[in-house]
Amino acid sequence: MSDVNIANQIANDNAYATFNKGKAKGQSAGGGGESWFEALADAWGSAMNKQADKITDLSKMVQGAGDAADATKQAAQAKLDAAVTPGEKADARAELNAATSGSDQPSVMVKLSAESMKMSFMANSESTSMSSTAQALETMAKKG
Repeated sequence: MSDVNIANQIANDNAYATFNKGKAKGQSAGGGGESWFEALADAWGSAMNKQADKITDLSKMVQGAGDAADATKQAAQAKLDAAVTPGEKADARAELNAATSGSDQPSVMVKLSAESMKMSFMANSESTSMSSTAQALETMAKKG
């Protein structure tokens, strides 16, 4: 599926949901007097909010992994400082090395990067679709 088709599907799904939100309440199809242009803007806003939430959740996962790694590093360093025998020191050094070798999961980092790129794509698509629609409405208003 091409990027344009993905953007259209996102916009269509969200616009449909936004456009029809008022029908259940007995309102007009626009949901309380909204125009379809406003419904399209609401749909893009909703889709982008959902994407921003995904990015925030993944960022928290990365931050959480960093916080846990810091605690593990501190505990390993404390063991090393308290170690007396050569065997205890070797074990503590191995534990410290394991703690500092990177505890962030690459899969989460890659997912965060991909979701951020998707957000960028969505923002560009939203801007283009809203501008194009506004220009079309302007053209129709001049002809009418």
